Order: sequence, then C-alpha cells, then structure tokens
Amino acid sequence: MSIWNLPSATEFLNKIELSLTDGNNIIIPTPVIPPEGLFSAISSKLSTNSFGFLELEFVKSYSPIDQFFDHFLSDHTHARSISNLINNLPKGKIIYIKNIDVSILNKWITFICDFDSSVRNISIFDRPLLLIIISGVSFESINVPGVAVKIFPWNNILGDLDIQVYVNLKYPYHKSNNKFIRNLYCRVICNLALWDIKLADYLISIEPSHLLNPFPILYSAIHDMPHLSVLKQDWISGGEMYFDGSKLSHSFLIKDEIDLNKEISSRIWSAQASILFPLIEKYRRMIIHKYKSSININNVSDFYIEDIYDLEIGALSFLINKSKFNNSLKNKVNKLRVIRNKLAHLELITYDEAAFLDPKFLQF
Repeated sequence: MSIWNLPSATEFLNKIELSLTDGNNIIIPTPVIPPEGLFSAISSKLSTNSFGFLELEFVKSYSPIDQFFDHFLSDHTHARSISNLINNLPKGKIIYIKNIDVSILNKWITFICDFDSSVRNISIFDRPLLLIIISGVSFESINVPGVAVKIFPWNNILGDLDIQVYVNLKYPYHKSNNKFIRNLYCRVICNLALWDIKLADYLISIEPSHLLNPFPILYSAIHDMPHLSVLKQDWISGGEMYFDGSKLSHSFLIKDEIDLNKEISSRIWSAQASILFPLIEKYRRMIIHKYKSSININNVSDFYIEDIYDLEIGALSFLINKSKFNNSLKNKVNKLRVIRNKLAHLELITYDEAAFLDPKFLQF
C-alpha cells in the first residue's frame, strides 16, 4: 500500500492540486529525506487535469535564471530577464524543480518572488507555474512574500488514523489471524513508528512476541534502515515531527533515554491500555453477570456497594476468593486483577500476560 492512498496524504495532494488550479506557485519543504514518491504522487494526482510537467534539475554553479534559459530556451538571444523567460516558456505548464542547492536558497527565493510578480497578470490557464520541493531546509526559514506562492511543508500531515490504516492493511495474516493479537500488535507498531512508514514496515516484519520489548529491535534497526543514521532532534533530519498536533521525537532517537523519561515505554503502554483496558472491563462484567447470584456484595466491608456491577476488579477478586468458587476461576480473576493493576500504574504487561487475555482462549 502506498502512503499516498492514506486519508491525510490524499488531503495533502488535494490541497496542492487546488492551489495549482488557482494559479499558485508551490513550495514543498521536506526533511532531508523526503517522503517516498512525493513528486510521482503529485504528477499522478494532476494527470486527470490539463497540467503538463517540465523538469529542471538545478546545478549549483548556475544562477536560477541562467539555469532556466540554458535548459528551456537555449536558442533565445534576447536579454535573460524574468519577463522574457515567462513570455517564452510553454503556456500552462508546471515546472518541477528539484535538487536545489540550499547554500544559495536566498537566490532562489528572490527568483521565485520575481517570477511570482511577473505571472500575476497572466491568465491562470496560461501562466507557467513553479513546483519546488526543497529538502533539508527548515520550512520556518522559507519566507516568500509572493501573492501567488503557497508553501506546503511536510509536517503534521500523517496522523494516527493514517498509520493505523497502513499498519492494519499491511500486517500479514499468516502472522496471526487472531483479531485480538493483530489489534494489540498493530497498535504497538503504530505508537512506535508514528509518521515513519519505513519503521512501520520494519516492525511489521518482527516476531510479535518481541514487540513488547522493542529496545533491542530499535538498536538493530539502523542496519536495515540507513535513513535512521541521519536523524537528529530536529525536523530537518526527520527526527522530530508534528503528529496529530503534538511535536514528537522519532522512537529511534529516544531509545537511549529509558531512564530519563521512559517515552518508549509510555508509547507501548498507551498501545496496550487502549486495547486491554476495555477488554478487562468486558471480562469483569462478564464474570459478574455469570456469577452474580453467588457473589455476596455485603462481604465488602470497606465501602457500600449498591449495584453489583459497580464492583471493581479488585473487590470482585476478593469476593470470589472468599467464596466457594473453583480454583480455576479464582486464578483467572486474580490474574485479571494483577494485569489491571499493572496497567493502572503505567506498567507494561508481558507477552505471556497479553496472551492470557486473548478472548480466543480465556473462558469463565
């Protein structure tokens, strides 16, 4: 599955398409390693319109305007001015510019501003437009005051819903056709990978039993994913990104901070809690419903219980252990209590504890 089929990525492409249709020049700042297939996705999106593309790969030694003339208008003998350039470029074409040397970014910004000023009086159907992908430059530093220049940074685009869709569709059924196990481990993968699709793919390939202790996995991941070696604590390198409105660090960068903030453990705990808390609650009510005629709520002396369904798992375990239930039920409820308490205290549950909660096997 391509990331460009995900809801937020599709919306990103739609905004670019609409802006180009409105006659705007587009700048897309990305981290140093841009999302895979970005330009192909844009050109595919625009293929249904009348847009055509011209490509320009920038060479460092050239000024922007000289590069344009040499590439598109090499036979042109008039002065190399913006107005002459625009008047002689093919009408209605999108000029895709790639590999801009960031060391002369200011020259490009000046060129874009001049280009924008000169095309404003041309019909939006006839004017040439610029589509520029700039990688490895902070989008906050790209200030282009043009009226018809729109900036679409690759930041805060993919969100939790997108990663959930991606991971759930790609998680192979031969690993587990058990819905509970799939949901749990897909949720863990999502919380660790966040916006990094390549990391999500890597984690999908890992044996599920290893995912609840991912530190060894993250340490070894760099051997299979070279892009991790460039990550730093910034957006430019891809090490930080806004994700559903919150600024987060890549899991690979915080793997060494286990004792400092336990962020990795927190991400795994959040995944576990989102799946397991509702399941434990379901088991609690199931046990009460099945055995309520044999449970004496008057034996709970610490507080008054009016409705038996208000019994929390701790009190329920106490009453069942105090009554003449079989040892199998007592052990199961005790284990539920232990797991529930671990989650309530932000502790991670083990692979065996997760397997115990599997609805496919746990019966009361």
